Amino acid sequence: MAKRTMRCGATRRTQGLVAKVAADRERAGVLAGVLRALGNPARLRILAYLLGCGERTVTDISASLGLAQAVTSQQLSALRLNGLLQVRRDGGSRRYSVALPVVGDLLGCLARCYEEHGGRLARGES
Repeated sequence: MAKRTMRCGATRRTQGLVAKVAADRERAGVLAGVLRALGNPARLRILAYLLGCGERTVTDISASLGLAQAVTSQQLSALRLNGLLQVRRDGGSRRYSVALPVVGDLLGCLARCYEEHGGRLARGES
């Protein structure tokens, strides 16, 4: 089997980290959970919004994204349970923020893939 090289200017460090995912079932499972959490359009939008705007309440998020408050609360809970968000009490409200700002790099990579290959991604073409 031919050895494939990584694209997008991946560094040796990145290649090494990717190799660890291939070799470590537990690591791959954790990362698959993160990707599942990002696999919902509402959750992806919420995370992108919080990365851009910082700490916000459920009301702020639902109004800004045009989501029902109940839907927003449910999706925030899923993101928090996957370790992607943190919550801080502020009087009677809860304020949500991104727990791992490096997730912005992942979303940036996905956004670049969409910009460069969006049509093929949507149709499953290679």
